[in-house]
Amino acid sequence: MKKKTLLFQALDICYQGYKAKSLRRNPKSSAVVDLSHFDAVLFHSPFCKLVQKSMARLTLNDFAGTPKEHRLERFPGVDPRFALEFFLEKKRNSFSRR
Repeated sequence: MKKKTLLFQALDICYQGYKAKSLRRNPKSSAVVDLSHFDAVLFHSPFCKLVQKSMARLTLNDFAGTPKEHRLERFPGVDPRFALEFFLEKKRNSFSRR
């Protein structure tokens, strides 16, 4: 498996874990953690393109976790069919290589 694929899988797992931990710590909060809750995001990366792809991956995770009726409101200008098909294809590919 490629290093980038492993990095993105680790990023997905960490981000989902962080969101779950936040929900456990604040069960009464109705706010869902997403990228808008952060002032900055730092990555250790050997090259800049990987940082851009990592931010896109986090945004895609937020998009996939947003209820369908709120996606156009939170992500204006994004074609939901294209974004989710791309995300699901990447997931299928990463699982089929295991």
